[in-house]
Amino acid sequence: MRLNEMIDGSPLLQEQVARRIKNPFMIEFKNGSAIMGFTTGASSGTGGASIRGQRADYIHMDEVD
Repeated sequence: MRLNEMIDGSPLLQEQVARRIKNPFMIEFKNGSAIMGFTTGASSGTGGASIRGQRADYIHMDEVD
């Protein structure tokens, strides 16, 4: 939600967004870069398998045990 608020507050960023997808969360820009958000799926019993196999140049982890 915060990323969308920041983009919506900036006309410069708004014109660079190619598309937004809610599930899975993704913001794709016209230059080909993308911001993707994943949950680990730990509450569904998958043990975090939902993010395996995803390539990333940068990973931000929040509330990691």
